[in-house]
Amino acid sequence: MNEFIVKKIFEKHAKDFKINFAKEVPVENGKIDYEIFSSGKRFAVEAKGTRSDEYSTIGQLLNAKRTYSHVYLLAPVGFLKKVWKILKATNTITDIGLMTVSSKKLYILKKPDPKSYYYNPPVETPKKSTKKRMFINEAEINLESILRSKIFTVSDIAKTLNISMAKAYHRLARLKAVGMVEEVLYGGNPKRYRFIKSRRLGEKIDL
Repeated sequence: MNEFIVKKIFEKHAKDFKINFAKEVPVENGKIDYEIFSSGKRFAVEAKGTRSDEYSTIGQLLNAKRTYSHVYLLAPVGFLKKVWKILKATNTITDIGLMTVSSKKLYILKKPDPKSYYYNPPVETPKKSTKKRMFINEAEINLESILRSKIFTVSDIAKTLNISMAKAYHRLARLKAVGMVEEVLYGGNPKRYRFIKSRRLGEKIDL
């Protein structure tokens, strides 16, 4: 019996017997196939087919145990025996539960028996803001105070702040981005600019 059929039969039985479950539930470093919610508690179910890999299954069960105290392996009996043999031999998570299905019934062969109940949901990593922000610094305030009433070039910025031309272009780009400076159109070179807006020291600008 392949994994798809196992899941399909399980979901049918779960719906018939009004078992409250969710599919593809995120856990730390992955997902579990099902989460069952009953009597105020949450249980995990990993579903596998006859040809599933035993060792990757055990890895998934171990991962599920980080979040859930009560974890079931749902699979055909032959596969359950293979996994259980490895778990017993290595004394690894032998407190898990075992379930299997037929076309007519869902069988619980072994209930989970951990020492205590726990549910540790994965911590969501805060999403980084996509907004870019710029803070007005002292050099920009000083530059505005000196060149406020003048038409100036990038060279004037470099001389005023005693910086290289490359840094002066970078400074100009910042001033334009926050709306403090605009180009004066006169058709010649070098390009000329003027201040059109004042900002406060430390002011935060969303770009």
